[in-house]
Amino acid sequence: MQTVDVQTVSVVIAAASIVVGIVYYIFQVRHQTKTRDTDMVMRLYTHSGSKEVVEAMHKLFSTEFKDYDDFTERYSPLMG
Repeated sequence: MQTVDVQTVSVVIAAASIVVGIVYYIFQVRHQTKTRDTDMVMRLYTHSGSKEVVEAMHKLFSTEFKDYDDFTERYSPLMG
């Protein structure tokens, strides 16, 4: 029967704790990313019904153009 010394056990525990810490950090970063995405969507949703957004969408949907060049020629303040 082989005996395991204290140093070997401590090295295994240290390595395992590092792996557990890395996995925990990865899950935290993923959760934080999902939370930020949800917060952004909720902020956009609260502003989507405002008067300014509704007017801008109406103006955009009522424009008439054939292609991108026609659009920039008619409506872009920088192009013409």
